[in-house]
Amino acid sequence: MPFTARRKIICYTGINAKKSGKHSVRNFKRVTRKSHAKQLCKIMKCPKRNNIKRWVNLFGAEYTTPEECDKIVIA
Repeated sequence: MPFTARRKIICYTGINAKKSGKHSVRNFKRVTRKSHAKQLCKIMKCPKRNNIKRWVNLFGAEYTTPEECDKIVIA
């Protein structure tokens, strides 16, 4: 199967993450909402909700393919 943008996922294994570490953009937004309450974001100066790239950088996650995420989670 050729690599396409649709196959890209966010690989995150931190707080409130799925066990597999594989998140769609929608699922990753839910994780950020659960992990960072409005009070905490006032102190930390969190990125805007729709700025997924900045949230990915803040959480230490990365955009990968599902196969690459498997390698990261296992390691």
